[in-house]
Amino acid sequence: MRKALASFQHDSTGGVAIVFGFVVPVLIGVAGLGVDSAYWMMERNRLQGTSDGAAISAGRAVQMNALKPVIDAEAKKLFTKTYGNRNDVRITVQYPPQSGPMAGKTNAVAVLAEKDQPIYFLGMFGVDNVKVTSRSVAVVEQVSESCLLALSKDIDKAIEITGTADVSLGCGIASNSVASTA
Repeated sequence: MRKALASFQHDSTGGVAIVFGFVVPVLIGVAGLGVDSAYWMMERNRLQGTSDGAAISAGRAVQMNALKPVIDAEAKKLFTKTYGNRNDVRITVQYPPQSGPMAGKTNAVAVLAEKDQPIYFLGMFGVDNVKVTSRSVAVVEQVSESCLLALSKDIDKAIEITGTADVSLGCGIASNSVASTA
C-alpha cells in the first residue's frame, strides 16, 4: 500500500487532474456558501430594520389608544413601503406580545417578520430555500400631559428658553406651530 501511494504521489500522468477534480467543487461550494451567507445577512439586516421601524410605528398607534386593526395597519405600512406587496414576506403583529419579557403587557407591541430568501450558489448542492426572520418589540412609556402650550400655528420659536434658565414644571411643554424652529 505504501509503495502504491508513493508511486501515485510522484506520478505525473494525470494524478493532479483527479485531485483537482475533487478539490474544485469543494472550493466552489465554500465560495458559494460565503456569497449566499453574506446575502442572507444583508437581507436579514434589512428585514430587522424594517421590523424595528414597524414596531415603533405600531407603538405610536398604541400610545394613541388605537384599535388592533389600526395597529396592524401601521406596522404593515412600513413593510409595504420597503418590500411592496410581495408574498415572500410574512408579518405578524402581536398586541400585546405573546412571548418574551414583555408578554401580555398592554403597553408593548411586537412585530415578527419572515422572508423566503432565494439560494443562488448553494442551489447546485441541493439547498432550496432559507427563511430569514426578525422580531422587534416596542414599549410605550407614558407621556406626561403638557401644561405649557404655545397656541400659534405658524410662529417661529413658539417656545424659547435661553440663557441659564432653570424650568421645573413637572409636566410637558408643547407647541401647535408647524414651523421647524418651534
